[in-house]
Amino acid sequence: MCGKFFKPLTKKSKVCPDKECKRLFTNWQADQYRIRDGKVRGVVTRNCDFCGEAYTSGGSRPWGSSQGEDKRYKPKYCSAECAKQAAYANKKKKYIKQPLVKGNCVVCGTEFTTNKPNSKKRRITCSPKCINQLGRAREHRTSFQRQTFVKHCAECGGPFEIFKYARANGEPSECGKPKLYCSRGCLNKNRYARNHNKVNAKRRKKVNSSTLNDQYVIEQIQKRQRRNGSKATPKSEVSSFAIESMRIQLLVSRGEKLDKSLYDAEAVKEFEIQLENYLT
Repeated sequence: MCGKFFKPLTKKSKVCPDKECKRLFTNWQADQYRIRDGKVRGVVTRNCDFCGEAYTSGGSRPWGSSQGEDKRYKPKYCSAECAKQAAYANKKKKYIKQPLVKGNCVVCGTEFTTNKPNSKKRRITCSPKCINQLGRAREHRTSFQRQTFVKHCAECGGPFEIFKYARANGEPSECGKPKLYCSRGCLNKNRYARNHNKVNAKRRKKVNSSTLNDQYVIEQIQKRQRRNGSKATPKSEVSSFAIESMRIQLLVSRGEKLDKSLYDAEAVKEFEIQLENYLT
């Protein structure tokens, strides 16, 4: 390559250790192989696909790799810089967004611009707030926004407004117990006359002489003694007179009519005396 004398490392060394000579020899050797295989083409003049300037390429070393006579690589760019710029431009085209189109938000109806109009992942809401409302509505199967409903108070009958999400049938979606009263005053008025108290009253056993057995009456006597602070009398020591007297008091206190012929006359008389003393 350069004609200088050098000390060969092996018997087959043909070039000196200089890097430039090695590079030139490698290229020259490749050209010789192409000439031997008949893959050498002449000089070609064409325009660069990126900048449009005319350039020449080819000769004994064609641009790029050639696999065969019909599949030779034809250069498109005049320099490596133009090739880099063209590759960058082609890569950038893949990430260019589609043209923006206008759409209306499914929650609030606001007009907004979006890309990917025909994609499955297209935007249908205008903001994160509307996205949250859309997810909540889909989960509970209600409307996107709250609506105003008019109800009538169960106590006074007057109308009042509530703000709730609407269900598919148009009714308000109320969690837990529905609101029945217009104010705290109506809620507390006649609270013992409400339906749930009436139902509980019906569940209670009707008090009569048959349900007031001796065991139940003795338990009531012992409870009264404990409330008064005294020691409860054992069941075996409770007299029949005390049982009859307590049974009469329980019947009268719970609204039962007293049939004097069914009870001991002394017990009835004792009860009447206690009642008179209580009233006076």
